[in-house]
Amino acid sequence: MSLNARIWGPTLPTESHTRRSGTGTGLLSRSYQYTVAFTEACRDWDLALCQLSEGPFLGKLMQLCLPDLHLSRFRTNCALEHLGRGPHGMRTLVVPADGGQRFTWFGQPVGDGQVLLLPTDTTVFAVTPPGHDVFIVS
Repeated sequence: MSLNARIWGPTLPTESHTRRSGTGTGLLSRSYQYTVAFTEACRDWDLALCQLSEGPFLGKLMQLCLPDLHLSRFRTNCALEHLGRGPHGMRTLVVPADGGQRFTWFGQPVGDGQVLLLPTDTTVFAVTPPGHDVFIVS
């Protein structure tokens, strides 16, 4: 297999993914072995992940969702391409869990303690390396 090949999870990329949403309070802390299960658990996010590195996927998602505030921690063990949208009507702040996080956002490098402030209802397109670990506030 070529290193440039994209490895999709257990489903094809053309499958539709539903956004899990709600207006009440929710708390989640769980590990996932499949990208589709991981993205479906992301409350109020419309997100698809494409695995770019070989090996099994392992993701850890922690979320506290209140009606006007979402706090999340997103950790994965493999290189991924992210495509989707954040919670509707909310601005989003992405903070690396440590200063060594490096990834690309719309083809631009992000790292060394930088944070991202995403406009309301923006499209998410990022490529992240193995060990990606961020805090997300919406």
